[in-house]
Amino acid sequence: MGGRAEIDDKYGVQVRETMPSSARTGPTQDLTVYRAAGKYFAGAAAGLMFPLGAKQALVAEMKFIASFPTHGFAIAPSVGYAF
Repeated sequence: MGGRAEIDDKYGVQVRETMPSSARTGPTQDLTVYRAAGKYFAGAAAGLMFPLGAKQALVAEMKFIASFPTHGFAIAPSVGYAF
């Protein structure tokens, strides 16, 4: 599978400030940052279908997606019902 999409990511980083007049480090801050990865993606998926009756099934799927040119990685699990 492949196509055009953007994956947004949120994570925490610790920032340590430096004082311009000396080599000492100043206070630290914990910040939340956001990053937009890729404009395009490629991936692979695998799934299972569990029959529940003659025309019904439970469907489970796991997708692994890599984005580029800005690198990123995503895992997309899903569960559904088919009839």
